[in-house]
Amino acid sequence: ISTGWSSFLSCSVYSLNEEGSLSDRDTAASSVLKSHTQTETLCNDTNSDIGTPRKNTTERSGLFAVETCIVTTEEYTCAFNTTQDLVMYLAIFLNAAALVFHDMTNPAVRLQLNHVITNVSDNLINKTDDGVNIHTALYNMKELAEKGAFNRCDVAVLLSSEDMFRMKDNTTIENRVMGIAYLASVCKDQKVSVGEDMPHTYSGVLTAAHELAHLLGADHDNSSGEYTNIPGYPGSLSCPLEDGYLMSYVGVGKKKHRLSNCSMEQIRFIYRNLSESCIQVRQQPMYTTRSYPGQNITRRQFCQMMHKGTTNPKANLRSDTSDTRTSQIK
Repeated sequence: ISTGWSSFLSCSVYSLNEEGSLSDRDTAASSVLKSHTQTETLCNDTNSDIGTPRKNTTERSGLFAVETCIVTTEEYTCAFNTTQDLVMYLAIFLNAAALVFHDMTNPAVRLQLNHVITNVSDNLINKTDDGVNIHTALYNMKELAEKGAFNRCDVAVLLSSEDMFRMKDNTTIENRVMGIAYLASVCKDQKVSVGEDMPHTYSGVLTAAHELAHLLGADHDNSSGEYTNIPGYPGSLSCPLEDGYLMSYVGVGKKKHRLSNCSMEQIRFIYRNLSESCIQVRQQPMYTTRSYPGQNITRRQFCQMMHKGTTNPKANLRSDTSDTRTSQIK
């Protein structure tokens, strides 16, 4: 682990109110960290959003450090004992999602954790007895972006442990949806995505990577790209869905964790048309780590979390553990 927590020594702490605007408490983050113990519940934390000073970079290089805000729902936040536990998990989560972009060149893509907002209320995500309407949550995230809640970041990701659904034909609830994002909206008011993740399990990493790729400019494979209304935007018809890359609906093999050539070319196209202010790194990351999923949890612990309430977790394991639910973009 690198010197991540030192960046908390001087910063501002924010919280989201019911109207979705930011209130500045100017609380020293060092005292925030000290206020949490392993026995305290993070869901009672009022100092829930931590940032760092900006750092200006004037040179445009072949590296695109995507400055990322992560927003967590109240239920998601309460699954962690302390702020430190949550932020460390999210940093590792983002490391895992970044592996998908490992093959990217011109630019190389890295994901940088700039900001964490933890006290988003159920009202803001419109939580119901059926779960979270994913389209409503996405729209509310966009409204927060328009109000400046994510000005420190190029993209903003909402992670929810609640089950998400979408309305089909305005009458039928469909639960087979895990994530959603706006296409090619990095650094715009629509720079937001929504996705499911079971805390401590990293189950939503691939979904988050898929939606981040959408934000950076990648459409689904085997798409014409005509509906994007972006002049010159390259389609992906030369990349069949059957190849099973990240932006495909099919496939569960190694390619599922990689971008197709079409996806990379689409990201490059959007990158070449981004403003300098978007590409510039405006601040140092709030926390960094060299850790990845699997390094901080045993197989038994992971199995027990995935099969809660089962006395013998191995009894319910199947050889086919793939989830056929797919990310959606509308």
